[in-house]
Amino acid sequence: MIGNSQHESLYLQRRLVHKTEIMADKLITGGEETSDVLIVALMLEKSAVDLYTKAQKLIKDEKAAQVFERLAAMEEEHLQKLYTQYSQLLWGMRMLLGTDGVTIT
Repeated sequence: MIGNSQHESLYLQRRLVHKTEIMADKLITGGEETSDVLIVALMLEKSAVDLYTKAQKLIKDEKAAQVFERLAAMEEEHLQKLYTQYSQLLWGMRMLLGTDGVTIT
């Protein structure tokens, strides 16, 4: 069980995730570069990790907390995979452009 203030906090966090999803719908229209889509996906996954981590900390029921802990771990794994893909894409772009070893700002 969670208290009212904790429930409200989770509700607000979920609304933030929902707003991020709406923003993603507006940002992804079909003509984006792969890097842009990966950035949006990273934002969504990060929001989900934050939501589930916060829920896991606020929930007093041990089994429910374990569910949120597992969900957060799954989202963290997704986040790491997306970050790896994004890093590989950037590395490939640097190699293609011949800027290996040069900082791009």
